Amino acid sequence: METKHITRNFVESSRIIALDAAQNVWIDHPYRGVFLIPKEHVLDPDARPKIYSLQNEMNKTLRNLFFYFDQRILLCDKERFYQYNPVSQKSEPFHELDPYVVPDRSLRFLIQDDYQNIWYGNTNGTYLLVPEKIFTPSYRLYPINEITDVLPGGFESVLTLDKHNVVFPTEKGFLFFDPARYMEDTSAVQVFLSKAVLNANPDSIFYTGHLGWRPSGFRFKKGHHSFTFNFSVNTSGKKDLIGYSYLLKGSDRKWSPWTNSPQASYANLPPGRYTLLVKAKNQTGIESAPIEISFRIIRPWHEYALGFLIIAAAVFMMYLMNLRQRKKHEKEKSRLLETTKKQEEEHLIYAEASKEKITRLQNEKLMAEINFKNQELASFTYHLVNKNELISEINAVVHRLEHKLNDQPETKKELKQILKLTEKNADVDANWQDFIQSFDQVHAHFYKRLTEEFKDLSPNDYKLCTYLRMNLTSKEIASLMNISIRSVETNRYRLRKKLGIDPNTNLNQFLMNY
Repeated sequence: METKHITRNFVESSRIIALDAAQNVWIDHPYRGVFLIPKEHVLDPDARPKIYSLQNEMNKTLRNLFFYFDQRILLCDKERFYQYNPVSQKSEPFHELDPYVVPDRSLRFLIQDDYQNIWYGNTNGTYLLVPEKIFTPSYRLYPINEITDVLPGGFESVLTLDKHNVVFPTEKGFLFFDPARYMEDTSAVQVFLSKAVLNANPDSIFYTGHLGWRPSGFRFKKGHHSFTFNFSVNTSGKKDLIGYSYLLKGSDRKWSPWTNSPQASYANLPPGRYTLLVKAKNQTGIESAPIEISFRIIRPWHEYALGFLIIAAAVFMMYLMNLRQRKKHEKEKSRLLETTKKQEEEHLIYAEASKEKITRLQNEKLMAEINFKNQELASFTYHLVNKNELISEINAVVHRLEHKLNDQPETKKELKQILKLTEKNADVDANWQDFIQSFDQVHAHFYKRLTEEFKDLSPNDYKLCTYLRMNLTSKEIASLMNISIRSVETNRYRLRKKLGIDPNTNLNQFLMNY
């Protein structure tokens, strides 16, 4: 090995050295800081390396370590990572690892292997980040507790031979690890109660079970208040990598922190019902379903008797007080009810009298209005009947004169004008709507209900129904409708069929009751 030159202005030990993409030299000293030697000054014996962890464009104090990640130099402070950009010669925030790694003082190392996997360790353990997506940085996290506290502090390194063989140098040799097999181990963890001990003098084992049986329903006397429960899991791995968490219902409010101890002890438990919940998780973080162990510490009989007497005395006193209060309340209630009843009776008598008077006055007013409307309808109807009868007689006379005056065309022409005028005056359609409005007010909306229920009737059918409801004779109806009496009978027959009336039912009676 040939020495090119000696950098006179840099005499610190250079155990960790790396080149970035621009061939700048980075040197990490655990106490002095992170040094940067630009590419153009690497071969200069008088070059003065810049303490980048203290002298940087961000004016931040960075940690005395850097990480070589994907041909990039990563630096960090206590809160975040920074990526050095050789082009701009500035550090920029780096967020790709934020969801997984906290760059505080607990972070000891971060190494990327040849398969882009990231190995890192902190005071809590050792972890593996495996890329899941190519274009969008995303990783799956695996805790690797087997190698925690085995790697030499400050000298951690990783050598990847292939996907199944990763080598870690340790103080006692090399540690071979198969990450592929580790990641494939996703089998569920099951936890079992292996032994339960009553802590007394002497101790007494009250349960030594077998896999698959979940005990419950143990009963103990009051003096038996201290217990120890031992658990096991269905895994063949290292037992000290299994975590356990406990919750004693009836005593605890929340689950205990994860611990490697498969034993839970409780002392001086008061009488009562308890349920011990236990769950476990393996080194990959997969949790088991919690199991339940129920037991009960029974109170002595005299505590029950004394408690019963106290409760009975309290209940009896409450009963007496309640009875006294109830009698007082009932007496007051009776007095109020009597007063209220008397007032209600007086009010009811007055209200009934007023109601009867109001009802009588309303009925009298209604009857007066109905009688008035009936008189109007009767007068209007008989006026129309008389008018139409007169018009019919005039028409008969005019027709006789017309036959006698065949030789007088001018006179016959005048007679035809008279016939047209009489026919026009015989039409009651002009006043029909006013008539129907008054008719419905008297006869409970007879015409409206009829038109809504029987929509297939003709206008003349509706008129015929109205006249029949008024109990007019066929002669009066013929005069009002300007048709013959025979036509009225024919229309009555057709109307019966349209209304669907039984042959034994009287049409007039049907319409009178409709």
